[in-house]
Amino acid sequence: MAKYCDHQPLYRQSAIYARHGVTLPRSTLADWVAGSSQLLRPLALGRKNFLFAGSDAGGHSAASIYSLLGSAALNGIESMAYLREVLARIAEHPVNQIDDLLPWNLTPHCTALDRAA
Repeated sequence: MAKYCDHQPLYRQSAIYARHGVTLPRSTLADWVAGSSQLLRPLALGRKNFLFAGSDAGGHSAASIYSLLGSAALNGIESMAYLREVLARIAEHPVNQIDDLLPWNLTPHCTALDRAA
């Protein structure tokens, strides 16, 4: 972790790994950096929006929604399809079975895999 805290360029990081017997090309390291930056991008873009939640309760509500949408994405479900499905079902859904509407229990009509096919 120290190599990232010290802001070392990828060629130096690759050399450090090589000295320890691990061969990692710079392209692999660049792919890791690119992948992690794509995962952090929504947090960086939403940073200003998080300031304007209105209240602590609004911030907690926003965090819950972001968590649900993130879980849907991790389960291969398109976020908007998941929201449409939940909002269509929630009015008639029994409150004691709310867990049925969580992303890993619900299969909406349009998943990312269905869209790709």
